Amino acid sequence: MKATRTKTKRPYDMRNRAQSVEATRERILQATYDLVMEGTYEQLTLQKVADLADTTFQTVLRHFGSKDELIGAVAAWASPREFALRQARPGDVADVARVLCERYEATARAVLSWEALEERVDVIGRAMRDVRQGHRAWLANVFAAELAALPARGRADKLALLYAATDINTWRLWRHHLGLTAPATRRAMERLLTAALEA
Repeated sequence: MKATRTKTKRPYDMRNRAQSVEATRERILQATYDLVMEGTYEQLTLQKVADLADTTFQTVLRHFGSKDELIGAVAAWASPREFALRQARPGDVADVARVLCERYEATARAVLSWEALEERVDVIGRAMRDVRQGHRAWLANVFAAELAALPARGRADKLALLYAATDINTWRLWRHHLGLTAPATRRAMERLLTAALEA
């Protein structure tokens, strides 16, 4: 009697599939971020995201469900990456001003167009609130030594001054509305930061 050979099924490599899914998700997030930096909320479409991410509309939809859910995911994805780029020496006013002014030069136009929508689009409003909380936490960290000796109320007041000195809208006032050059804007931020720390 002839023996029959049992065919074994090739095991499905779940790890490779998971890596592929994650890579696709990462491409979609990066593509969306790039489009956000270039255009407006109205101009952003899932099809544009799919085209830039080299995938399909249905894949984008399957991963994120809707345009607003995608925007929320991008905000959560991009925030730690943005703050990782803010490598300033702790307590160094000149270096803090340099780092922030460089980042604002790169991101201010996009932030302005999206800020205008925060009252109308919930997910953008939440993202902007998270960004502001993140900036406050970053300032508390970079000026931790200067804030440590103050009582709680004093720390809160000092942080509010530091925030005002370094807010992107303060930078925009100097850079765009008053027409200061980039170096002059950086010096203005340095002086306001110094005054805030000495107040």
